[in-house]
Amino acid sequence: MLIKKQKKTSIWILIIIFLVIFYYILRVTTLVEYNNGIWDLEFFSISLNEIYKITTPISFTSKNVTTSLGVAIFALMVYETYRMQNKKNIQENTYRFSRMDESKRYRKKER
Repeated sequence: MLIKKQKKTSIWILIIIFLVIFYYILRVTTLVEYNNGIWDLEFFSISLNEIYKITTPISFTSKNVTTSLGVAIFALMVYETYRMQNKKNIQENTYRFSRMDESKRYRKKER
C-alpha cells in the first residue's frame, strides 16, 4: 500500500501541547489534594481561570505527577490516533480502475 506524502507536523507543537495539558492537570490534582482528595468539577474551572498565575502553589507528589503524565500521554495518543486514521492512500484512488480491469477478464472467460 503506497502512502502519499503529507506535510510533516512540527514536534515543538506537540511538546507545547503536552506541557500545557500536563501543567493544567497538575494544577487540578493540586486543588484536589488541598481538598483532602475529594474531586469536584469546580476544580477544572478554577484551574483554567487561574492557569496564567504562576505564583499559585503546586504540589509535586508522585500521585499528582503520575496522574498528570497519564492524562497528557492519553491526549497525545488520541491525537496520534486521529492523525494516523486520516492518511491518504494511493490505493483508494486506483480502486475503480482495477474493477474495470477485472470485469474485462471475466468476460473473456465466459465466452
